[in-house]
Amino acid sequence: MHLAYIVAEFPSLTETFVLREIEALQRRGVTVTVFALRRAAAGVPVHASAAAWVPQVRYAPRVLTAAVVLASLSRLRGSPRRCLRSFGAALRGCGRHPRRALAALWHSAVATAWAAEGERLGIEHVHAEFAFVTADVARTMAAWLGRRFSVSAHAWDVYAQPPAELARHLEGCAFVTACTQAARQHLDAVLPVPFRERLHLIRHGLDFGSPRVPDGGPSNAGLPLVLGVGRIEEKKGFCYLLDACDLLRERGVTFRCVIAGDGSLLGRLAAMATTLDLGGCVEFTGRLNQEQLAGLYRQAAVFVLPSVVARDGDRDGLPNTVLEAMDAGLPVVTTRAAAASEAIADGESGFLVPPHDTEALADRIESLLRSPQLRRTVGGAARRRVREAFDIDRNVESLIRLFEDSIGAK
Repeated sequence: MHLAYIVAEFPSLTETFVLREIEALQRRGVTVTVFALRRAAAGVPVHASAAAWVPQVRYAPRVLTAAVVLASLSRLRGSPRRCLRSFGAALRGCGRHPRRALAALWHSAVATAWAAEGERLGIEHVHAEFAFVTADVARTMAAWLGRRFSVSAHAWDVYAQPPAELARHLEGCAFVTACTQAARQHLDAVLPVPFRERLHLIRHGLDFGSPRVPDGGPSNAGLPLVLGVGRIEEKKGFCYLLDACDLLRERGVTFRCVIAGDGSLLGRLAAMATTLDLGGCVEFTGRLNQEQLAGLYRQAAVFVLPSVVARDGDRDGLPNTVLEAMDAGLPVVTTRAAAASEAIADGESGFLVPPHDTEALADRIESLLRSPQLRRTVGGAARRRVREAFDIDRNVESLIRLFEDSIGAK
């Protein structure tokens, strides 16, 4: 089986779940070729496993190239009506937005060129990560190949897109996967009836054959470390972690806090830490790769991700950093705004607090910081839970069956 995986960016520091899925497919004997619309920005840290993939990835050119032009002209000469229909379909939904229309035409032309590459490679199915532009590219590429395509829908495209726009991106797909039960139920509620029988739950997971944290649990030498990892955006709720740190300090709790990640709100969050006079106990690391994060997971005493629903409706699914922290044997404190309850049994394998509730967040962190035994008990249960339900090599088997069924139904 040879699959084309369409992604917006590769490598992507915040989309390790895509890389883990692709690698698990490869271990199961599936050949995967990655097609990416853009490269990672210069200077962004890259996971070691992702770096090994970069030479094999087919990237969209940044400017109009002869290959893209010739591919489109070849299709136009061979199937003029079909080619014009393809470009017309690309323009649907652009409205009176010239820049969107140009981008849509460009992506359609790239998909046409990629289809020629797909023919040479023997691609049997096209799969898109995210129900957005990548899904449109996958549809066009698959149509020229005479193959079927599928889409994995994730947090932003599930919750923040208008349902009609989401349905447009998914039009014609063989199946749609969601990584949490909450996302699947949301899609079932907002999408037209014909989509519902094509919805499937395929959970993300970790590769337990490549441990990130040595056995023996975290090392908590020195002040206990409260760790937060994620993009610095509204839905991550890190402002509530800073407020909780302020409360903990007032209560006389000794700790240090590290927030690892980057995003549009990093400057605002750093300014908030300064206003609260937290400079002595809170550190912002910026972007880190998996190898750098492994050291922090090992040092940490508690992992905290105070997720909220953003004003545009965006929210977390089940953040992979939560799974990584659980596998590191860390007790996790997060909220019910995301789908963390699908991995965490409150009070047993972690703690769930109401979103926006700084006091409840601080209470749970304090109880864990004051009790090494509670940390060990909850962290041990967390590790057992994640290894039972979130093994990527097991979870990907269901996805392989979907690909096989789609290829067989052609």
